[in-house]
Amino acid sequence: MASHSNAAYGPTGIGYVKPTKPLHIFISSPYSDGDTLSAAERIVNVKRSFDLAEQVARLGHYPFVPLAAHHWNEQHPHDYAFWLRWCKAWLSRCDAILYCGDTVGTVEELQYATGLGLTVFKRMEDIPGVGNERTWN
Repeated sequence: MASHSNAAYGPTGIGYVKPTKPLHIFISSPYSDGDTLSAAERIVNVKRSFDLAEQVARLGHYPFVPLAAHHWNEQHPHDYAFWLRWCKAWLSRCDAILYCGDTVGTVEELQYATGLGLTVFKRMEDIPGVGNERTWN
């Protein structure tokens, strides 16, 4: 992947224009680190992904949180290949990816998203609001 000074870039690498409508943003964040993390550590990662999703939603976008499937997998376990296919199916329906860490899974998601031409955000502050940001007290 080409290096860009701007952390958010579109498929051309030229930069990113503020959207006029909400984006569907895939939250790509670490989960199991190659099955080396304990159940408690995985829960911490799930909660972090929900915190990221909340920030994305407050900017007026629609986050997709693949780690929400943690509970599904706890009740009905599937192998890594199943979850990777599942994530790729959802990525193909998104406009952008928020890439939050270098693990085997997140790197695979990033490569797939880049191949699809999705916008890549590597920092929360690079995600533009859409003018209908939600605010709460």
